[in-house]
Amino acid sequence: SQVQRGKGYPDIYLYAVQELSRSSEHPIAPSDCMVFEDVLQAIQAAHSGGFQTCGVYDPSSDEEWPSIQMAANIAIRNFTELL
Repeated sequence: SQVQRGKGYPDIYLYAVQELSRSSEHPIAPSDCMVFEDVLQAIQAAHSGGFQTCGVYDPSSDEEWPSIQMAANIAIRNFTELL
């Protein structure tokens, strides 16, 4: 509800960075952030906003998984892969 357009646009991610920057001593750039998403359209939107992206596997977007892997900076099937 904080932004007018949906996840097909970078607005929500840019809003989050703006809010994080308000509580930080230094401005935070989108390129310093990583967006974790399981939907191709959202990954593409985050990229268009200048964010790094991590594609996260979800069975509901199984058909998009190969495209998600190609579009995201990194792709994981499980968050434990980041440990």
